[in-house]
Amino acid sequence: MPNKRNLIYVEFDGQDWQKREWLKIHDSAHHAFLVEKTIVLAQRVDPYSPRHSTLHWPALNFEPLVDRVGAKDAKLQPVEFFVDKHLAFASRDEIKQFQENSTYTVFNRYPDVKTEVDQWLHDQQVHDILMKAPYSLTGYRVQVYRRGSTTQWFSAVITGHDLYTRELVVMDDTVLESHTENPAHVQMMFLDDGKLPLTTPRVGKGCVYRGRGLV
Repeated sequence: MPNKRNLIYVEFDGQDWQKREWLKIHDSAHHAFLVEKTIVLAQRVDPYSPRHSTLHWPALNFEPLVDRVGAKDAKLQPVEFFVDKHLAFASRDEIKQFQENSTYTVFNRYPDVKTEVDQWLHDQQVHDILMKAPYSLTGYRVQVYRRGSTTQWFSAVITGHDLYTRELVVMDDTVLESHTENPAHVQMMFLDDGKLPLTTPRVGKGCVYRGRGLV
């Protein structure tokens, strides 16, 4: 297998998850490869209003891992709006910082937008615990993304936790076998995160890119 540092396991929009594959992100055929970074506010025409009014709408922005076209410094930046997942280019000057605890017009008008944003923020906090929690996670149940298999996920219980390397030893529920997994390399989620203290500082660079990407 080629150097894994140059590979990302991806699923494609509009295709069954079984069509997933290893992608060589530094292949010369790829002019740019971007992964989701954080939430911003970008102006758009209200897609659900007959008046075609505009408002600021939360969207994901992207960070380039491969950039042969100058995307990072371009005046127009790609964004993906929450809920309808509409992809657009927004002027860098018009992109606003998103404040987590602020009340926005779009939230009052469309509660499902706030619900989806809150879920995204919650998922990041949970992942931060996997990456930075100063306490052992032994005993917690998790769902782990399964690579190169006929199943997409497997459930397991954490039986060991190295606080230095962040590696987890998990016991697979299905085959009762132990696996060593690192949340920096594979997507993992807690099956019951209601008991977790969601107060760990946000993770910066070095964590697994567990969301959407653009090629």
